[in-house]
Amino acid sequence: MKKSVGFLVFLFVMSVATLSCGPVFAQKELKDLVLPDGSTSRFYVAMPTGEGPHPAILILHGTGGLVPMNLELADAFARAGFVAVAACWFAGNHLPSDFKPPSTLPCPKGPRFDGANFQTAQVGAALLAFMRQLAGVDPERIGLWGHSRGGTVALLLAAMGEKVRGVVAAAPIYSYPKRGGVYPDEFPVQHLERIKVPVLMQQGTADEIIPIAEAREFEGKAKAAGLAIEASYYEGMDHAGFYFGRFRNATRQRAIEFFAKTLQK
Repeated sequence: MKKSVGFLVFLFVMSVATLSCGPVFAQKELKDLVLPDGSTSRFYVAMPTGEGPHPAILILHGTGGLVPMNLELADAFARAGFVAVAACWFAGNHLPSDFKPPSTLPCPKGPRFDGANFQTAQVGAALLAFMRQLAGVDPERIGLWGHSRGGTVALLLAAMGEKVRGVVAAAPIYSYPKRGGVYPDEFPVQHLERIKVPVLMQQGTADEIIPIAEAREFEGKAKAAGLAIEASYYEGMDHAGFYFGRFRNATRQRAIEFFAKTLQK
């Protein structure tokens, strides 16, 4: 699975995009990265102050695509001392208009979306390979943060043996959905024995997309499989609570504490 990433030749195209998403997110610089399959990911890098090399975090967005809140999260990680990269791992143009968030950032030449599985996770593997080459990054201290399907991809990357030190899975698709689905997703619960790095799962009890029972079942099976897993549940938080409202700071601080521990020298 990692074969396609082994001989990466990246074309690093610097293209500035000014985002008109309000004063908090204005003037963010997006850059283009041509991937091995010829598609183009758009990404944002937030750098911490001080002399490196620094630990680094790859932020993987959910089904709604790359949104300004992912960039703002990268800034928060950078303030905590991490290099943070937020990147689109698929184009996002598959989404129906009634699902696509109005703030989704354009990634028109991004990879085709085809669910969260080992094939689509190759994009994440390519982004990790790129991150390891960034100036200021310690390639031995990289973690993954993913929300929703991005959390699923983060867990699958760990199962693939990607060299990461820890995964924060924020309300991912854990196991066989009882609500149906149209995309060929691969479920992390099927590959627990292959995940060898610490995992922090974060889940709201009022998530309208990921049932809390599914999260607790995954936690139990992960512990039974010997996975080094920590679980944080947030009473009353919905699927978007990582970005908005009263749970944002608490979930973010918990993730920072986890990465400070798992990505330390």
